[in-house]
Amino acid sequence: MANGIRGMEGALARALQLFALFSLAVTQPLLDLLARHPPFLVAHHATPGDIALLVAALLLGPPAAAWLLEEILGRLSRPLGRALHRAWVAALVAAAALPLLARSADLAGALLLAVALALGALAGFAFARLRTVRTLVTVLAFAPFVFAGAFALDASIAKLLFERNSDSTSSVPIQAETPVVVVIFDELPTTSLLDEEERIDAIRYPAFARLARHATWFRRASGVHALTEHAIPSILTGRYPDPTRLPIASDHPRNLFTLLAGRYALHVVEPFTAVYRPADANGPPGARLARMRSLVADLSVVYLHLLLPNEWSASLPSVTQAWNDFLGAASPRGDEDRSGAFSDRPGRFREFVAAIGPSATPTLYFLHVPLPHVPWQYAPSGRAYYPPTDFDFRDNVWGEREWWVVQGYQRHLLQLALVDTLLGELLDRLERVGLYDPALLIVTADHGASFRAGQSRRDPANMEHPEDVLGVPLFIKRPYQREGEESLRNVETIDILPTIADLLGVRISWDWDGCSAFDSTCPRRDHKLMNSRDDVPLRFDPALLERRNSLERKLTLFGSGSRENGLFRIGPHRELVGRRVDEIGVRGAAKARAGLMQRAFERADRRPDAFALARVTGLLDRNPTGEEPLYVAVAVGGVIHAVAPAFRSRRGDYLFSTMLPEDAYGFPGEPVEVFALADADGEPGLLRIPTALAPLEAARIRALRADPGQPGGG
Repeated sequence: MANGIRGMEGALARALQLFALFSLAVTQPLLDLLARHPPFLVAHHATPGDIALLVAALLLGPPAAAWLLEEILGRLSRPLGRALHRAWVAALVAAAALPLLARSADLAGALLLAVALALGALAGFAFARLRTVRTLVTVLAFAPFVFAGAFALDASIAKLLFERNSDSTSSVPIQAETPVVVVIFDELPTTSLLDEEERIDAIRYPAFARLARHATWFRRASGVHALTEHAIPSILTGRYPDPTRLPIASDHPRNLFTLLAGRYALHVVEPFTAVYRPADANGPPGARLARMRSLVADLSVVYLHLLLPNEWSASLPSVTQAWNDFLGAASPRGDEDRSGAFSDRPGRFREFVAAIGPSATPTLYFLHVPLPHVPWQYAPSGRAYYPPTDFDFRDNVWGEREWWVVQGYQRHLLQLALVDTLLGELLDRLERVGLYDPALLIVTADHGASFRAGQSRRDPANMEHPEDVLGVPLFIKRPYQREGEESLRNVETIDILPTIADLLGVRISWDWDGCSAFDSTCPRRDHKLMNSRDDVPLRFDPALLERRNSLERKLTLFGSGSRENGLFRIGPHRELVGRRVDEIGVRGAAKARAGLMQRAFERADRRPDAFALARVTGLLDRNPTGEEPLYVAVAVGGVIHAVAPAFRSRRGDYLFSTMLPEDAYGFPGEPVEVFALADADGEPGLLRIPTALAPLEAARIRALRADPGQPGGG
């Protein structure tokens, strides 16, 4: 019996030790990060029960699984069980030490890992030899409860755990019968839609032009925050952003949804915020499982970013471009798991459109969709292409190589063509069900985006042209409005809710900062406000949105629907695009090989859900011309469709990436040819490069973000 008691005490001690060490290495860093970034939980629509379950899983799940494994092995072989326990101790100490070392020492990733493993091995040795160390680790079992308590008592987390069940409807009487449709796109600068006359480019974006013919277009409209989690609540409440408030219902009790809920049926799609509080916050059966699966998957990616040195974490999906669905946003198709915000974005939009129909009850249809937001992974047809990786782009800041910025801009504009198609489907649906004329229709975006080398993509405090992020499209079609109008009024997105109330004939005394865009008695603004990503309020002159610098740059790069260049005739030697290979002349075979990182070739069929053959990205094993910069031409069917620079990496190979029109492929599986441009007597010639379809792992491709090539490659 004594031996049995000692065995139980030994097993309990080992469990407490793993409980303590796992909390130090895994649980505490993650809880600390969640406390500092509560929008992560909001974007996952985590309920108080979800958060409690997540904390319990983080505290108990990993140590329980590790303990159970070593106990089972210990029953088979006591030395094996002891060895595994010491290995766990060493690994967890190394995991706890690695991030600390990375922050305190500027060392290569391999050296950091070696030092962390050495510290872990030393800790494992001390643990095995010294009873005092084992006792100390056992006593530390109280630490997880301290971490969990500190997490729950954090002011922001407490809001989520103990969110007030405020009244979901306002007391304002509403008699309106008008259907209301609000669509908010994401990361859409007004400039992207314009042609050389500063009008909507009706050739490239016919649906936006169609809407402009029937709605009031506020040409100088602007967003009020560079981050979605603050921009959307401001649209819904008519208030300027308050960084102390979370994007949840209890922090924004007076909003569009509570205003209309007493009278209107609500159909709301809100992927990153939770200002709408449905009657059943838990959702349908199975919803909690889907939320927990998404939370665990995204936290796993976050933890690897915390754990690994920067040079290795570059190979992971980005966690700086959104708050959720990191794996879905990084996947080739983005639709493997339909629970994520980035999963099959066109399909999600179409589901929303399909839900619109006649109803005996007036209905609000509200959609925020992360399009044309990164990742840029869709061709204009809506089919995904591979790889969706953005090279030379990290932490929302563009690198110094102009080509990668231009290609990012190109992919943004191509994805915007898909957005235009989806908008057209929405307008068609409204007309088909008889709601287009009577509806109040509002189409806008939360903020814009910028495409300039060495500058932030969407932080107005860190760019030379903040108008790229400030200016957003805003179209308001009043009920039964038939003639389009243009307004130069200084409108901000905080004016949308007051405008809705005005057009519905609702008179309320809410305290808001906005004013109806159609109310001529509103005080005139002499400025525009937008908060930076760091929540610093910035004041801008409204005349900033009248500058043509960004528009002229876009037109120079890509032309317009009625002007030369085009979205594919870009970059160096653009004059070769569209010419036949035999017309230019092939001067021989290059002493190099190209491996094409293109999974699309494996799915070269024409089914609607197939990959689009839109991006050709590859690696050359050497420079076949010996000249810098090196240029690569990509041809399909004997016609050159793209010319791009190839950048030499630290490994000595050359990376290139091109976008091709989908109609370049005359039939499924048509071969892609790659050529190096060779100059002879001032005339371009082609050197044929043998190619192999060599799809690489996503991690290998994304690793190139951190090393997209050396300067001088184009």
